[in-house]
Amino acid sequence: MKSYNNTDNFHKRLHTIEILFQTMEYKGTAIMEMRTRGALGYEVINFIDFEDICEDDFKENNVGFRLLGEDDDGNEWFRMILKNDEGEALFVEDELSHLPNYVVKVEIIDCKLI
Repeated sequence: MKSYNNTDNFHKRLHTIEILFQTMEYKGTAIMEMRTRGALGYEVINFIDFEDICEDDFKENNVGFRLLGEDDDGNEWFRMILKNDEGEALFVEDELSHLPNYVVKVEIIDCKLI
């Protein structure tokens, strides 16, 4: 991001956030947008609730993230596809409550006043 205007927190902003998921050497990204008013920097990132996220939350879904539904115990499951540098795919299926374990980077990549 070339510039981040965090001098005035009274404006509405559209933050574009890139999330990097990784396990072992397999990784992938997804991009989401968040509209905020008064929240800046880490506060914006901290609003992301990875245990209450769905595929519709992503503007770009390069990992093919999707919810699979609940198991017999009422736990929500997800699926995503991560790739290594050789392009080999790893299909990840896990409980949604474990999704934060796959997040290795969260970055605001753009911010516009709206």
